[in-house]
Amino acid sequence: MKTAYICFMPHLIHGVQQRYKTMANVSQTINFNCDFIILNNTTDAIHENLIYKKFKMLSLPLSLKRQQQLFTHKLIDNSIELSHYDLIILRYPGSCSLGARSFYKKYKDKLITEHHTNEDKEYQLYKTDFINTIKFSLEPYCARKYFKHLKAIIGVTQEIVNLELQKSGEKPALSLPNGIDVNTFPLCKTNSSSKKTHFNMIFVASNDAPWHGIDRVIAGIKAYNGPLNITLHIVGDFPREKYSASYIKLWGILYAQELDTVFQQCDVAISTMALHRKELTSAASLKTREYLARGMPIVYSYKDDDIPNNTPFSLNIGADDTLIDIDRVIQFTHACPIKASEIRKFAYAHLDWKKKLETLKQFLLTLDKEPI
Repeated sequence: MKTAYICFMPHLIHGVQQRYKTMANVSQTINFNCDFIILNNTTDAIHENLIYKKFKMLSLPLSLKRQQQLFTHKLIDNSIELSHYDLIILRYPGSCSLGARSFYKKYKDKLITEHHTNEDKEYQLYKTDFINTIKFSLEPYCARKYFKHLKAIIGVTQEIVNLELQKSGEKPALSLPNGIDVNTFPLCKTNSSSKKTHFNMIFVASNDAPWHGIDRVIAGIKAYNGPLNITLHIVGDFPREKYSASYIKLWGILYAQELDTVFQQCDVAISTMALHRKELTSAASLKTREYLARGMPIVYSYKDDDIPNNTPFSLNIGADDTLIDIDRVIQFTHACPIKASEIRKFAYAHLDWKKKLETLKQFLLTLDKEPI
């Protein structure tokens, strides 16, 4: 059984790339016969079972950007020889495109969509021009119309799986939280000490978004009246004009050793703080997994199926729009009884991709045995 795991990513995003690189590497250690294919605008390359593939444009008098907007599914079909695969897992690119109906019907015996968010809510943010406004307004209708053709559904949380099953009707489904290759991240060497005069928090994301809830953290820093000097280190593509306060250190996009150096300065890591703005309560955030792989205690505000609420290295603040109590964060961090190496052991046991891909492999084998 040969599987294609496809990501529609015109502009390469580091965090998403890393996810697919890791999955491709780990899949080979468990004999998972799968090609991980990243469809993009700039790169053609093959690294064993990780394939970067540039879009093969349709014979239409339209720019590639317009083809991606209007003919998403036709473009996928034109760019990859999907007939070579027994199963297709498609990181969900939406359903509203010209040719989507025929794509879903053509591959109904092998097509599985993978979902990372509440699309009906999040897509409202992408109504940036006339075409996107029409396209994303029609998304709920198109999804409910075409999902009946799917072979199965995968979601990164059970909450997301349930949302998608409401559109598709009864289908085989798998909740598969994000994983991580723990070995690719160095262990942070020191834990926080109450004797320090500075307290450093780190937040990492690809770019600014409302559900990150950074505004809650900033409001908490403004209200803090304690003895410590607080710094919030933000790593990613964030606008400097918006995050220019003296207590914010904006690093931009960092990789490898530069990013490791910033982590070594920090006492605690901040994850998603306003997931409720997407009308979700659960997530499987990659940043959370990276933090734990590095041995960092975390602060977050959602349910993660992989992280029990009573873990001593995690502080769940709660989902609302109130400011974050920085005193509480400091007290939690200083009182954390778990060493960085023990936090990392938890990541190995519960978050590593090897265990998760074994679960996916077994799920796909059950689908392969189903009559078509």
